[in-house]
Order: sequence, then structure tokens, then C-alpha cells
Amino acid sequence: MSHKINDIIDQILNAPEHQLPSLKPLVDELVCQLCDITGIELHPAFFQDEHATETPCGKAVSMTTAAQCAEEFIRTQVFLRGVFQAIQDQLKTQDSIRILYAGTGPFGLLVIPLLHQFTPGKVQVCLLDIHQESLDALQKLIEILAVDGFIENQQCTDILQWPIEQQQPFDLIISETMKAMLDQEPQVSVFRHLIPLLKPEGELIPQKVQIKAWLTALPSYNAHDFYLGEIFILDCQQAYILNQQKTPFISGSLDIPESPEVYKSLKFTTDIQVYGDHWLTEYQCSLNLPRIITGANPKPGTQLKYQYEIKQYPKFIFDYQRGESFSIEHLPDYFELSDLGIPYLKRCWYKSQLIKQKQVTEDYLKEEYELDQLLFNTFLSDPKEGSSLLYMSCSMEYVEHYIVENFHAPDKDKKINDFKVSLKKILNRTS
Repeated sequence: MSHKINDIIDQILNAPEHQLPSLKPLVDELVCQLCDITGIELHPAFFQDEHATETPCGKAVSMTTAAQCAEEFIRTQVFLRGVFQAIQDQLKTQDSIRILYAGTGPFGLLVIPLLHQFTPGKVQVCLLDIHQESLDALQKLIEILAVDGFIENQQCTDILQWPIEQQQPFDLIISETMKAMLDQEPQVSVFRHLIPLLKPEGELIPQKVQIKAWLTALPSYNAHDFYLGEIFILDCQQAYILNQQKTPFISGSLDIPESPEVYKSLKFTTDIQVYGDHWLTEYQCSLNLPRIITGANPKPGTQLKYQYEIKQYPKFIFDYQRGESFSIEHLPDYFELSDLGIPYLKRCWYKSQLIKQKQVTEDYLKEEYELDQLLFNTFLSDPKEGSSLLYMSCSMEYVEHYIVENFHAPDKDKKINDFKVSLKKILNRTS
């Protein structure tokens, strides 16, 4: 079984980068082998991560959740390849290295399967995890892979309580205790605590975690995101800075510039440099899922302020001024004209924004359904698109541009006047 795992790892390490998306079956087989050795049931019925451990600085996920992470096949491959290169690079300048692996989970996935590529005289590893059951499972893997000679030490401990004053420095400190946006788990606190143990020429893995802010539009606009700037970078330098602070404090602000009307939502991305050229970027795994605040509508000329809270549930908190807001009390009049001179259009669009911002339900405005359909049938080439057009349009300007592009009535003024007459008739009948 060890030879099969070693062969899979070798294939992952030697594959050209462009082939990684096609290697999912290989990673699936690796995970299957690891589960067979450790006896872990990867997807038990009614699983709720009930064996996770809450710490003052974040959640330490359970053995099962940690094991499930291995199924993310791009994430697994990029971390393995990055760590492998980091070990190789360290051994170019010294005869042997020491690795601290904090938060191993039951597979020790980022280090243990790589050790057959080296010798115990070259690489020694210290293993830490808060859950004894994870270390027990990991020990089975260490024995099957015959890498006992590489293991300097393994301890069941809360990493943030581990007494670093008693330890010798390490060449690599590896910890992947994070979620997207550095939410919930203690990655920031782990690096802050362990950074004094890193040798001057050593490296943290991942080398860099970048949080960036963007303005974004609804997918229907097919518009590129509008970059606002960098929120935070977690790397060696930042870990040292945080370590020197008695109470770690991360905050800042970004300017909200003038931007096209379609950009009404905020988006935050997490990019991870595992090591060197080995990156994980947007949507490649769960660590890179963006956080989108739909309909945030930040006001141009103001600032997006942010602060990272290091508490039991670490997370970024954002504060910003909203642009024009909508309320049921200020619905435009039925006959208020748009820039094109069309009555009711402004009211109809305004209603869609109220629904989108969940200030009213569609049922609340269903009595105007007949008016909506009259509008769509009069001015849209495909009336069925009316509701979605208004809902997904972030500005009246976009709606009117769409109508101009798609409405080709030979007598526009007569069409508008006929619509106005029909509108009055319906209102008189229903009032």
C-alpha cells in the first residue's frame, strides 16, 4: 500500500502544471488509500462536525473535517507541490532541515506523504495537533509508509498554548488552519504565535495569504470586477508585526471611487501563495471562494473601512456608507416620467430594487402586476424578460439604454401616449 501512495505522490509532483485539473481521479485514489489506512469514514451519516474544538482564537476542525479537505483535488496538489519545492530549496543551502507541522489532521497530508522523497538524515519533522484521535490515525499512516525515522516529535496540544520558549528554531513552519477570508479558524493567531521559532532564512507555508476588495456587478452585465485594493496580507513580515503587539490589531480603509453604475456589490477574494509559483486563486477550492455582499451599493467618495477581529470566531468586519437607498414610503408616482418620457417605468424599476434588497416581497406588490405586464408588453420586444431585466439592472440608465436598443416602434410618442391612456384606465378601474 505504501508503494501505491508513493507512486501517486510522485505522479502529482512530476505532472506539468496544466495537467493538474485532469488529475482528480489520482487524488481521489490517494484519499481512498489514506482512509483505508487510517480507518476514517470520510462522510458519515448526519455529520455535523460535533468533534471540533473551540479555542479563544478560532475553531480547530474535527478529524473528519480535516480529512475531508484532502478531497479538494486542486488544493491538495498545489499544497503538496509547494511544500515539496520549499523542502528542496531549503536543502540546497544546508545539509538538513527541521519542519514544524502545526495542525496535521489525520493524514499529515502536506508533509508525511512527501517524506519518501528524502532521508531522515535530511529532514526531521515535529507534528502538532489538538486532537489525539487525529494523531492516532496519523501514526498508522507513519508506520505503513515507514517514515518513523523522520518524526522528531509529535504532541497533542493547542498550538496557541504550545510553549515556544522551550523549542529550537525551524526551517519551515507549515500550517493550513484557515478558511476563505481567514474566517473562523485560527491561521492568523497560529502564525503570530509560532513566528519566533522560524529561522531567519526559513519560510512559512503558505508563504502569503492575500485578501483583496473589489466592486462587482451582477453576472448578467458581463463586466470585469473593479479593483479597490488590498485588505490584508498574512506573511512572515506581518506575522512578526502581530507577534510584537500585545493585542493584535488589523484594520484599515480603502477609497470608494466613482465607478460605472453597474458596480453595486462588494467582493472580497482570498489568494494563497503556498510557495514560490504555487498559487491557489479564485474558485480553485473552498479556501478561494469569494465573499460577495450583493447590493452593498457603497457610496462613491467615501471609504470602505475594515477590521479583523481575533476572537472565538475570527473574521473581517466591514463598514461603509451606502448610496441611494430605497423605501416603500418613497415609491415614485405612477405617472412620474423616466428620462425617455415613459410613465410608470421609474416606479416599476424602483419596486424591483425594494424586492432585491428584501424590503418588500413580490406578494406585497402583486396588485400592480397588470401594470407591470402592460409596461413590458408595450416597450420590450420580449415581455417575458421584463421582471428579470428590472431586477438585475442596477440603474435606471441601464434599463432605458436597453429599451432604446430593443424598442423600435415607428411612432414612439404615440406609443407612449397610448400607454399612458391604458395606464389611467387600469388605475381608475382598480382604485
